[in-house]
Amino acid sequence: MSKIHIFGATTLSGAALRKRLSQKNKNFEIINYSRNKQNYEKINLEKVDKFYFKRNKYKDSFIVSYAPIWIFSKFLEDFSINNPISFRKINCIIICSSSSSVTKKYSYNRFDKSLSSKLLKSEDKIIKIANYFKIPCIIIQPTMIYG
Repeated sequence: MSKIHIFGATTLSGAALRKRLSQKNKNFEIINYSRNKQNYEKINLEKVDKFYFKRNKYKDSFIVSYAPIWIFSKFLEDFSINNPISFRKINCIIICSSSSSVTKKYSYNRFDKSLSSKLLKSEDKIIKIANYFKIPCIIIQPTMIYG
């Protein structure tokens, strides 16, 4: 049975994905991760040495993350270094980032430029890790439309 590991499961997007997946076929198990929500797998993304996929032998694992990408990229880097054999068994990584990596790149505002740089560096780190392990990786950059 495939496993879908949702990091940032308590975000609005994470909740929507959980709901959508629960309405689909049951050929997979959904495992939700949260910093503090009960009935979820508790995780501190900044303490990867204590992390392992519960109820999973890593086979057919898909990672979906709505967690802040700059934190999640460091988590993935540490996880891949600390558990390279297990990390190789991940089938796909899907990360939600932000279109601010592109739109704020040329901003005059120092904060916006810094944010853009932080997002781009995090995306690059994740892509390099995925390429090294030959894991398909998708980075989604949604944006808010105002008006």
